[in-house]
Amino acid sequence: MKASLLEKSKKVEEIKKHFEESTYLFLFSLYKFPTKLLNKLREEVKENGGIIKVTKQTLLVKAGILKKKIRFNFPLGVVFVKEDDNKILRIFNNFQKENKVGDYLFGIYKDQILPKEMLLELGELPTKKELIAKLIFTLKSLFGRMTNSLKLPIRKLITLLRARAQKLS
Repeated sequence: MKASLLEKSKKVEEIKKHFEESTYLFLFSLYKFPTKLLNKLREEVKENGGIIKVTKQTLLVKAGILKKKIRFNFPLGVVFVKEDDNKILRIFNNFQKENKVGDYLFGIYKDQILPKEMLLELGELPTKKELIAKLIFTLKSLFGRMTNSLKLPIRKLITLLRARAQKLS
C-alpha cells in the first residue's frame, strides 16, 4: 500500500527536523542488512545520542539532504548524530567489522560532504572523552615533574648544609 501525501510530508518534516538538530549525519547501505542486526544497531546508536532512520532517496531529496543527481539502487539508512563526537562512527565501524554489512556511502558535516574513507578514519580516532582523559593525565605528570625539578636543588642544598654542619661540629 502506498503512503499518502500527508504521510510522506510528515516523514519529510521529520527528516528535516532531525537534520537541523544534528551536528552531522551519514548515509549507509541497507543492502542485505538483516532486520535483527539493524534493530541492534539502532538501539546502540540511540543509547549514544544518535538516531537511525530508514528512508527512501526521494524523501531525502525533498528534505534537501540529497541532490537528484545521486542515484542509489538499494535501501538507505541515515544516522543523525547530535553530539560533536566520533563515538557513533566508532560504534558503526566496529559493527561493520563484526557483521560485514552497512557500508558507508558518505557523510555531511557543516555543509561539507565527507567521503566514506574519511568516515572510516574518523571512526578510528579516540573519542572526545578519551582525549580529555589523556590530556589531564599528561598535565598531571608534567606538574609532578615540575614539582620534583623544583624540589631537587633545595634538597641538594639541604644535604650539603647538613654535611657542612656535621664537619664543623
